[in-house]
Amino acid sequence: MAKVVLEILDSESCAKCFGLKERVNEVLEELDSKDIEVKKLDLFEDQNRIVELGLYTSPALVINGKLYFLGTIPSKEELKNLILEKLGE
Repeated sequence: MAKVVLEILDSESCAKCFGLKERVNEVLEELDSKDIEVKKLDLFEDQNRIVELGLYTSPALVINGKLYFLGTIPSKEELKNLILEKLGE
């Protein structure tokens, strides 16, 4: 099984960011996999990584170094299926 790394661009004042974090947590709870790592990208501390990924708005969700969701919150099923696909690679 492959390792999956989720990176979330987060901002304290962003309501959608809170929603994305909640959605990710729901899916991770269901999947209960030790092969999933979550990194939260801080707007100030992780500026180099944020620029490297080309993130210009929040929320943003990067999976294994590729941007999948920007400014939106994926459905639970969409996110779960994507993570399962990446676990299978």
